[in-house]
Amino acid sequence: MRFVAAGQSPTGKAGLIGYQCRDCGRQTLEETRLCPRCHSAAIDEIVLGNRGVLVYATTVHQSTAEFDAPYIIGLVRTQEDLRLFAPIAGDTAEGLTPGTGLELAVREEGSRPPALYVPVQGETQG
Repeated sequence: MRFVAAGQSPTGKAGLIGYQCRDCGRQTLEETRLCPRCHSAAIDEIVLGNRGVLVYATTVHQSTAEFDAPYIIGLVRTQEDLRLFAPIAGDTAEGLTPGTGLELAVREEGSRPPALYVPVQGETQG
C-alpha cells in the first residue's frame, strides 16, 4: 500500500497512490507499465481518494516487524471500487461490521503502521 500524506497531496487530503490509464480510464493500485484492460502504455500515477468501506475484518494475535499484536487487518473497498487488505485502527475487529465507512489516516513518520484506515462514526453502507 503506497500512500501520500495530506500536506504532500495535490488534493490536500491523504490518499492512496494509484495508477490510471489515459486511454481507457482503468485504475489500479498495482504499479504497472501496461494497462491491464487495454494494454496501453499511457499510465499516470494518481492520488486516489481517502475513503473506503469495510468488506471484512479480523483480529491478528501474532506480532510482526510492522505490527504489534493485537491488530486489525481488513479487506477495504475504496471509493474507486478497488480492493486492498489494509490495517484498521483498533485492537479488535469485534464491533466492526461489513459496510462500515473508513477513512485513510497517514500517521507521523516512524509510526507503526505508517498508514491505516479509521472507522467513520455513524457511516455505514449496506
